[in-house]
Amino acid sequence: MAPKKMATNDDNKNAITILSIDGGGVRGIIPSVILEFLEKELQYVSIVESSNENLLTKAWNGVKSLYSHWPIWNIISYFVLPVHDGVGLRKIIKEKLGQRKLKDSLTNVFITSFDIMRFRPVNFSSQKAKCNPPDDPLLSDVCISTSAAPYFLPPHHFKHEKQPFNFVDGAVAANNPTLFAVNEVMKEVFKDRNLNFKDLSDTKFLILSLGTGTFKRKHGLEVGKFPWGLFTLFFGPPGTYNSTPLIDIFTSASDSMVDIYMDSFCQLLGIKRDDYLRIQEDDLAYEMATTTCNSSREHLKNLKNIGKSLLKKPATTLNSETGLYEPVDGKTTNEEELRAFARKLYAEKNKKEMSRSLAVSEDMKRTLAGCEEMSRPLVVSRGCDSLGHRMPIC
Repeated sequence: MAPKKMATNDDNKNAITILSIDGGGVRGIIPSVILEFLEKELQYVSIVESSNENLLTKAWNGVKSLYSHWPIWNIISYFVLPVHDGVGLRKIIKEKLGQRKLKDSLTNVFITSFDIMRFRPVNFSSQKAKCNPPDDPLLSDVCISTSAAPYFLPPHHFKHEKQPFNFVDGAVAANNPTLFAVNEVMKEVFKDRNLNFKDLSDTKFLILSLGTGTFKRKHGLEVGKFPWGLFTLFFGPPGTYNSTPLIDIFTSASDSMVDIYMDSFCQLLGIKRDDYLRIQEDDLAYEMATTTCNSSREHLKNLKNIGKSLLKKPATTLNSETGLYEPVDGKTTNEEELRAFARKLYAEKNKKEMSRSLAVSEDMKRTLAGCEEMSRPLVVSRGCDSLGHRMPIC
C-alpha cells in the first residue's frame, strides 16, 4: 500500500484554534490590551484557556518593613494570613455567574487549578463538562479556584456531586498553560477521530499565547560566602533584598520548559512559525513583573500603557539553541503579526461556515428526495381477489 501523501495546501486542512493566557493577577491587563486589538481585527477564537493568577511572585517584597515600622500584629499576620480575605472577590463572582455551570460557557474553555488535597493539577474543561456531570461544577467555583493564588488569596473549598475539592491557583503547576491547552485539544482530536500523530497531516493549528510580562535579570546571583538558607532564598542575598530567588527560579524554569516543549511540538507537527504566536513583554522592571495585586489607578494605567507599547515592539520567536526569544526580522511588529493572524482566523471561520452550509444543503436534498418518495402511493401485496388478481393495500 502506497504511503499517504502529506498535505501541502494549508487551505485544505482542518484548523484548530487555541487562545492561551498566562497567569499574572492584575498584569492580565497586558494581554487584555492585546486581545482588544485582536477583537478590532476579528471577533473569533474557538478555544479560550486561562490561568487566572500568577505564582506568589511578590510574596516577600518590602522585607525592610519587617524590621522597622510594623506593629507586632502586622508582622504576625504577614506570615499567617493571606494578603486578601477574598470575600469581596467571591461575592462578585457568585453574583455575576449565579448558578451557571461550566458547560454553559459561551465557547470551549479550559481552566487550570491545583488540588492541594490530592496534590495534582486539575483542568476544568467545558468539553468534558458537557458529557459528564461530575466534571461540570458551578462556573463560580471554577473561577474562584483558579484565582486563589497562594499567599494572596485563601484556597477554595467546595463540594460537587458530594465530592470535596480544595483548590489553589493553577499557576503553581503551569503559569503558561499553552501546553496544557494543546494536550487537551489533542486528546479530543484523537478520541473523536481515533488518530495518532502520523494522521495529523490534514490538521492545521493556529495558536495564540499571551504572556502577562516578565523581567530580565540584568545580573545573575553569585553563591558568595553568605549562607543560602530560607532567608536568602526568599529575600535574596545582601544588597538584593527586592528579589525572591527561590520563587524566581521556579517560575522561570517552568516557563522556559513550556517554551522548549512547545518548540518541539511545533517542529514535530510542522506548525509554521507564524501559526504559533507567543507575545510576551520580557523587559519589565522587577517590581512591576512581580506585582500581582496592586490595583491602584496609576499601576493599572502603567500596565495598559505596557500593553500598548508591546503591540509596537518587534515580533519575536524562540531560538531553540539558546532558549531565548529573538526578533523575527527586527522589522515586523506584534501588531502586524496579529493582523496577519486575524486574517487567518477569519478565513478559517468562513471556511467552517461554508462547510456547514454545504452540509445543510446536502441534508436538504436528502430530505426533499425523501418527501418526494413518500408522496408516491405505498403499495403492499396482500393476497388475491376472486379473479386471482393480487389485491393492493394503499
